[in-house]
Amino acid sequence: MITAEARSDARLLRYLGMALLLVGMVWFLYLAREILTLFVLGALIAYVFDPWLDRLEARGWSRARAVAVVYGGGMLLLFVVFVAMLPLLFNQIEALSANADRYSEQLHTITDDWKARIVERAPQLDKALGQAKVKVLEVSPRLAAGVALWLTDQLPKLFTYLVILPLLTFYFMLDFDGLSARGLGTIPADYRATVLDIASRINRMLGRFVRGQLIVCAIYGAASTVWFVGVSLVFGTNYALLLGLLTAVLSVIPFFGILVMAVAAALVGYLTCDPGKSAALAAVLMPAGLLAFNPVIDNVITPRIIGQETGLHPVTVIFALMSASQVAGIPGMIVAIPAAAAVKIILVTLFPRLTAKTPDEPVKETVP
Repeated sequence: MITAEARSDARLLRYLGMALLLVGMVWFLYLAREILTLFVLGALIAYVFDPWLDRLEARGWSRARAVAVVYGGGMLLLFVVFVAMLPLLFNQIEALSANADRYSEQLHTITDDWKARIVERAPQLDKALGQAKVKVLEVSPRLAAGVALWLTDQLPKLFTYLVILPLLTFYFMLDFDGLSARGLGTIPADYRATVLDIASRINRMLGRFVRGQLIVCAIYGAASTVWFVGVSLVFGTNYALLLGLLTAVLSVIPFFGILVMAVAAALVGYLTCDPGKSAALAAVLMPAGLLAFNPVIDNVITPRIIGQETGLHPVTVIFALMSASQVAGIPGMIVAIPAAAAVKIILVTLFPRLTAKTPDEPVKETVP
């Protein structure tokens, strides 16, 4: 007969083995982090499309047929977009790389001109402006050349993604529910119901957040591209497609992404404006569209698409963004809000009193 002490020792050894296995898996994933991005993206894309596949299965479709239709339609749409946009995007990247030195000289002229005007009115700022000019001239050309070089270096990786990522996505879509079920099967039976409840609530929140965020980014990118093209038709500015794509990507980063794009759009508007046009007006109009879209996106479109699924207090959002930025930089900021919402769901499920209303304080009697 197995004693209680023996069962306790066996349970302790099992937990210790699971902990060691978990540490080993984390270490292995860290070593394989460069290729892990492909698998994460494939799983994320499959996760986004899984509700559509489930709806088709509920109508009597087989999983393979549903995946074939959804996957085939998505691949066809991507093919059309890439065929239409990729040559233009490559041309703009090459033009940016080739003109980096010329833009650096233009910045040099601009900073000299503004320095002379300001120093004329405030001579005591001469030294500070000189130092600021040195910093700007040091950083700007390297930044422009660095961005162009990074984009050029990503092209071979892009082709790898175009080959491997669709294949991974297909297999994840085909067996997404099976993988989820096998993951749930590793949870001890005593905790499975609680974990399933937490997982389902997090899944609903994350599903709507991720799908909604992708739609919002696409809307933001498309609207900004149209705006940049409109400005380019009047002022002759360049890189409308590249700026629109970067706006769609950077809009994932709360607050800071749009500010970075506004500065970049202003610089592009000023540096690439036709000689016969007002460069200052172009520099104002280019970011003006982004800043005008931002409140519409945040207050009208995002609540309708994503809703209030995260349910986080503004202070919690700011804390999550700042702490995630300090720990993991820009990737941390991207996942900060859904991660904080997931933590909130876990805490509320485990500690229901956190959502209990504070009892009304008794009314104090006043002494006449």
